Amino acid sequence: MASIPKNLLRRIDSSLRRVVRRAGNLPSWMPRHAFYLAQKDLGLGLLSLEDAARLDAIKIDYQCLTDSNPSLPFNHTHSLTQRIVEADWDRHHLATTSRERASTKGTLCHDLSKARKELNISVDKTPIEHSLTWILRRDAERMKDLTPLPHTHVYTDGSQADENNIPTAGYGVATFLATSPSQPIALVAERLPGDQCNFSAESRAILQGLLMHHPNTPLTFFVDNHPAILRTSQDDCNSPRLRSTRPARAIWNRIAACLRDRTGSTKFLWVHSHPTESPRPRKESDGGLVCACGQTAGAEKNQCDPSHIHHRGNDIAD
Repeated sequence: MASIPKNLLRRIDSSLRRVVRRAGNLPSWMPRHAFYLAQKDLGLGLLSLEDAARLDAIKIDYQCLTDSNPSLPFNHTHSLTQRIVEADWDRHHLATTSRERASTKGTLCHDLSKARKELNISVDKTPIEHSLTWILRRDAERMKDLTPLPHTHVYTDGSQADENNIPTAGYGVATFLATSPSQPIALVAERLPGDQCNFSAESRAILQGLLMHHPNTPLTFFVDNHPAILRTSQDDCNSPRLRSTRPARAIWNRIAACLRDRTGSTKFLWVHSHPTESPRPRKESDGGLVCACGQTAGAEKNQCDPSHIHHRGNDIAD
């Protein structure tokens, strides 16, 4: 695999510096590093294209090495992308450690290896107990050990708040038998580990709702986050580039595997959160969403009834 020549990136950086120098009427003797120093250090705070390309290459390489396809059987979850990149690194290590010491200069692996050393970054193989294969097997065994239930309603909610300018997120899950909507079977409320954002919290709540039930149990989820509902119907197992750009990738890999292994029906419905507050304005992304209670998103008349069983369930999860 070839890499972008550094000389090309440096020429482009030089051209960009000339443009900035003219636009800002800066002196020709201004040091190169002054363009890239942080503004707090009295620099311009620009990002060198050469540095940006190096950092992006390291990030993409790491994503490829850890990419997994949850639609594949256990023990074979490594995606085609991951296997190709890993094979390329194997050839690089073989060439650089053999007696002949074949040169790999000019290849992407050579430049990445050099960049890792300069930035003091080491990349080790993921321990088996942290691999997707191991986690999916554990999830499947956990769900199969549970007792199947009749049709169950699952209310999920995630939220993010800033405490002293530090984002913190958590999620809640409330489950009810469809025939007994006033008596919860189980309640879960936990802090979100890892990335603290609302979408990750909403996603983790859905995963928790799946893990709490046997694959044969018919489930209807009530979720107040429209993007999370849309995500449940999007299959990106064969699109590693798309999957690598999406948030909460690890959580959705597990959700995809849980949905694949389920034999009971699984439905996802949208429920308007906090209906007692001011009416939510209609958005193009809403697409005329109909709340699980039967009301349309953004409608000025016939607002949601806060006492409806689905709104009460959402409030309990909240």
